[in-house]
Amino acid sequence: LRKKLRKAENLDSPLILRNGFSWSKNGSRDLFLKLVGNESMAFTRNIEFQSKVSFKPEIKRMTISEWAGSLEKKGAIKYSFSWLQDVEQRSLGIRLLEAYPLPHYMHEHSLSRFLVMGSKSK
Repeated sequence: LRKKLRKAENLDSPLILRNGFSWSKNGSRDLFLKLVGNESMAFTRNIEFQSKVSFKPEIKRMTISEWAGSLEKKGAIKYSFSWLQDVEQRSLGIRLLEAYPLPHYMHEHSLSRFLVMGSKSK
């Protein structure tokens, strides 16, 4: 990863880190909900519109635990994308960094963090 970062420093495009840690080794749904389940978020069904204009239309506000508990229900919102630097998500971003800290060498490369949550389609 450090070699990739050194190469990325010379690029004009953003660096995207995927699968930063092994979910099965370092996390679980239950642990995630224990850490941030009480955090409130705005959810929307209209992800396509959000992706075009960068804000969530027709929001439904609920905690992450409430959202996770609704996933098996008909009409559930199955996907969420949230920028963590937004004022309303700042405490969530702080709690996530406390639970899943970034390596020191990633700090200067992580200006815009976001959280994506979703459920598999049936």
